[in-house]
Amino acid sequence: MKDKRFKTVLIISLLLNVFFIGHVATFFFMKGMFGPPPHGPIEQFEKAQRVLSAEHQQAIEKIWKKNLINIEEKREDVFSTLTEIRSVMIAPAFDESALEKLGNEAMTKDIAIKELVGDTLIEVAKTLPDEERIKFFEEAMPPHMEPPHHDPHHNREKR
Repeated sequence: MKDKRFKTVLIISLLLNVFFIGHVATFFFMKGMFGPPPHGPIEQFEKAQRVLSAEHQQAIEKIWKKNLINIEEKREDVFSTLTEIRSVMIAPAFDESALEKLGNEAMTKDIAIKELVGDTLIEVAKTLPDEERIKFFEEAMPPHMEPPHHDPHHNREKR
């Protein structure tokens, strides 16, 4: 029973993760064309890019735009798998083996997206001279960045 719950939680986490990565990547590359920016990493990278020389800003834009196409393609592929997962979850008869197979497939695709984002950041770092790289990443990744804190018991009593 715990194993099934763990797999279900893992798949739900994957769903949220994929949509977050897609949203973050799309917003960063599209320069906020779809409404106000969220608070967080996107704003940090946007702000960081502004500390660079015009030449290096253009170089970074070129890298991001080149890789956005690949990120979006991979994201669409993951979304298609997540749609299949949804179909399994709402089917009249639950098929655990199909869910496990699709979950593994979605995780593999999610990892590929993360690797591409990581490779993009490495390419950005390699493109910038040391002084610009330091300025950029100091702005983009301040030392106080922390994950949000959630109280697992929050609102539990109100249910």
